[in-house]
Amino acid sequence: MPTFAAVDYDISVNAIDLSRHLRSVTVNEEADILDDTGFGQLWRSRLVGLRQFEVELEFIQNFDAATVHATLEPLFALNAPVPFTIKHVSAAVSATNPLFTGQVLVGAYTPFDSEVGALATFTVTWMGVGTPTWTII
Repeated sequence: MPTFAAVDYDISVNAIDLSRHLRSVTVNEEADILDDTGFGQLWRSRLVGLRQFEVELEFIQNFDAATVHATLEPLFALNAPVPFTIKHVSAAVSATNPLFTGQVLVGAYTPFDSEVGALATFTVTWMGVGTPTWTII
């Protein structure tokens, strides 16, 4: 796949498309690295432990119906995992446009985080629940 400019991401939270209200997205997948070195070994031995992921989103705040606040405030109050999807292009899923899906806990919401004269934005980091999926057709 050639390099690309990040101009057409397709991102939804709980089946609501919030793409036009987002400025950045970061997905981190990581695993615990466990040290299983025993006595008598001269080099450390390690193995992979539990895995996790998190999704960091920078939103442009909007209080209109069916936009940012109307979507996120109820999800924050829900206290349960919600689905999300991310594609790097809004076109159909393909070998060069994989779909990343999973569930996250909306454990943070910052309705106001602004400076005078600046664009009203806020950033959240949500922890993943379970195993995320990459769909490539």
